[in-house]
Amino acid sequence: MDYSSTNDEIEEWIDFGQGLPNVSISEIEIHYASKKIRVAKYGRGVLESELYGNAPLPTISSNKSDVLCPEENATLVANPWETASKNLNYKWFINGTEIINEYDSSINVTKGGNYTVEVTDSEGKSGISNPLRIKEDVCVGVYENSLEDVSISPNPTKGY
Repeated sequence: MDYSSTNDEIEEWIDFGQGLPNVSISEIEIHYASKKIRVAKYGRGVLESELYGNAPLPTISSNKSDVLCPEENATLVANPWETASKNLNYKWFINGTEIINEYDSSINVTKGGNYTVEVTDSEGKSGISNPLRIKEDVCVGVYENSLEDVSISPNPTKGY
């Protein structure tokens, strides 16, 4: 069984495997996040193989840790691969669902989840980042701007 790529670097069919039984194929899927091609065989399981000329993977960076406190937000930035052309398109996802109207290289997030970004360049090469997990937490602490509202009791203390 062979497969081909739509990118300009591959001009020939690539051997997917040798000595495979002659069976009906019910589905072929390229899973860019894992850099695999998968073939479902009718009634005989699934074959999986590394992609030839793997699709590039962008990464995501954040201006915060991976924990968001209530009423905080974080800025996530898509970092495309080194050889990406300048005209890039971005599509953001949370927990596998597209975030509507978020097509810039960065987004502000206010809730937890697994964030991914798909980046496509002008040559048609695209890649989906590995997930960046942002957790929501109840944060406890004294914040600098709230110190004027702090009181300690009893006042005066008994010398402790």
